[in-house]
Amino acid sequence: MLRTGTTAPRPPGPSLLEAPKWIMRMRANTFQTFVALSREYDASVIRVPFLPGKTLYICNTPEAAQHVLQKNQKNYRKAFTYSFLKPVVGEGLLTSEGDHWLRQRRLVAPLFHRKRIDTYAATMQETIEEMLDDWAVRPQGAAIDLSDEMSRVTLSIAGKLLFGQDIGRDASWIGEAMVLLFRDVNQRILSIFPIPREVPTPHNRRVQEALNKLEELVYGLIEERRGQEEENEDLLALFMLAEDEETGERMSDKEIRDELLTFVIAGHDTTSNLLSWALYLLSRHPAERRRLQEEVDAVVSGRVPTLEEAKKLPYTDQVLDETFRLFPPAWTVEREPMEDDVIDGFFVEAGNVVSVGPYFIHHNPKVWENPEGFDPDRFGPDVARPSHRYAHFPFGGGPRKCVGADFAILEARLLLAAMVKNFRLDIEPAAFVRAEGTVTLYPEGGLPMLLHQR
Repeated sequence: MLRTGTTAPRPPGPSLLEAPKWIMRMRANTFQTFVALSREYDASVIRVPFLPGKTLYICNTPEAAQHVLQKNQKNYRKAFTYSFLKPVVGEGLLTSEGDHWLRQRRLVAPLFHRKRIDTYAATMQETIEEMLDDWAVRPQGAAIDLSDEMSRVTLSIAGKLLFGQDIGRDASWIGEAMVLLFRDVNQRILSIFPIPREVPTPHNRRVQEALNKLEELVYGLIEERRGQEEENEDLLALFMLAEDEETGERMSDKEIRDELLTFVIAGHDTTSNLLSWALYLLSRHPAERRRLQEEVDAVVSGRVPTLEEAKKLPYTDQVLDETFRLFPPAWTVEREPMEDDVIDGFFVEAGNVVSVGPYFIHHNPKVWENPEGFDPDRFGPDVARPSHRYAHFPFGGGPRKCVGADFAILEARLLLAAMVKNFRLDIEPAAFVRAEGTVTLYPEGGLPMLLHQR
């Protein structure tokens, strides 16, 4: 009899003897190892001895995801893995819990109301026009790293709308800093004896330098805004003016820094990666690209869609939904059960790590037909598809579903339609493209593309 008083079986997975092999593979590439585990063990929940005293449970079905993120969410808190992110984003929305998280969520929610998001379209369109102007002077067939280009334009949009500053010029070093910091987080999670960050190893010095540069950027934004808080209505002004309902105290610079860094990451990474993967997939599927071009050419009158035109692009939305299915930016969400639980018929012990993976559910052949194929028509209006709400959940689910989902979707619509209208992007013939997953899922080593004006 188990501690919950149930006879539910433990999930299948590697034995204790096999576990070291899988842990070593995780250290080399966590995402690819999760993929391999999900393929090797055909079960809704997989159990993997993880670290001394810790077990990892990987959930692979919509029912399991809904149980953890919604139906029994009160039994779950952020897993210990998120604590390794705190040197980067502190107690921002991504990592915080309880009353602090609820207060911050209530503060930012009005900025991401659907009607408010529509007012952001003009800034998005203006920034996209600047990107198109830059691309237009490049020679036909110019080689670009699409990941860098998408990071630059989405950072520029996020900076203007959320902080009142264009930080797109800093995209290259911000992207490099994020990759370094997130890889460091992964290494620390999987290390039995992680070297303290205070020890001045060459790696730790590089990590600290990256973090220092990010903090210098964010604290600089805060300092520039001092005395002008009430003249703006962006996220930075909201945080600087926010007062505690009971004490009347305002947020400290450290609290503001935590939220701004969270939104620097979340405000651009989701759309940047989504668009990189979408254009990669379209370059591999010319028939779908031609169909998308035909829709955009028929609807969009100028170089960039208007807000009304962006709402009349159903096939564009299907391409985005299918890209979200194949490459969800937040590929795993991790929780810790506070009490023993039974997930989809399997016993899960309290105090361990439960990974709810949108990627693995989106690629589950028992959920999706031909799950590895790129088929935007599966999201067509007259096509039967899985009805379970957690069969497709790229923005997470439950109370902690991404607050900026509608922002990301509008931005992605405008950008994808504008790029398809004006340019054709082809993957370089010799390119080797592989997904890497740390906090988000991105093309490992960049995405080399060839740029052609239409």
